[in-house]
Amino acid sequence: MDSKIIDKIKKLGLSDKEAVVYAYLLSSSGAYPSKIASDTKNNRSTVYKILMSLSVKGLANEVERGKKIFYQPEPLSKLERYVQYQVERAEDARNTVTKILPELESMFSNAENPRVSFYKGKEQVVQAYLRHVQVDKPYKMTAFANVQNLKKFLPDRVFSFYKKEKERIGITARGITSSHEYSYQFQKDTHSGIKKSIWPELRFIPEDIFPFPAEMTMFDDNKVSIVKFDEENPIAIIIEDKMVHDMMNMLFEYIWNHSKI
Repeated sequence: MDSKIIDKIKKLGLSDKEAVVYAYLLSSSGAYPSKIASDTKNNRSTVYKILMSLSVKGLANEVERGKKIFYQPEPLSKLERYVQYQVERAEDARNTVTKILPELESMFSNAENPRVSFYKGKEQVVQAYLRHVQVDKPYKMTAFANVQNLKKFLPDRVFSFYKKEKERIGITARGITSSHEYSYQFQKDTHSGIKKSIWPELRFIPEDIFPFPAEMTMFDDNKVSIVKFDEENPIAIIIEDKMVHDMMNMLFEYIWNHSKI
């Protein structure tokens, strides 16, 4: 692969490894992950993460060939669309910073204030959701969950990666969800092949009382994510603060103890 082409691709907003894999897909018209890993000198786990990221960005897609997953590049028009999206995001960010910079300076002058991150658009929201499994030790996740919207929103490959990372790290989960018909089959529908100890333990609240329009997850030991799974306008907020995390967990425990199994 031409290193000059790779350098140019990196300037479009891709990481070094993403640029290498994307250039490889373009030059080969697609390949199996094992072949990509071998030819780009990356391990398979890294390649799967890169391919997932490229899929989320709309630059690669997967097809099944002989019961194996084959990855190929999307048409170059998708690359142009991706770059335009990056330009629009940068312009939005610049305008936002100009407006709120005085508030941010005031906020961060106090080091004890919570750190709040905001995500907008499907790509960013998916990346925010994956932060649940970007940890280096096991923990006990708790969540107020909209499982039907979660299943519809996350791409299948992303959701599969998410579950396998939970299993690898040893993250257990409890969730409170609405008594929607799908909620009762969510575990079997989505977690076959994953250790039972990693299957989320669910309790239910009548859907007419609490329809759960969004999801709130307490993760790691000091973070809370709030995610709106809306195809038209998905957003996510992550709050990093031990007190906020523990308060939300106390609320969760109270409702958990008064919910139906």
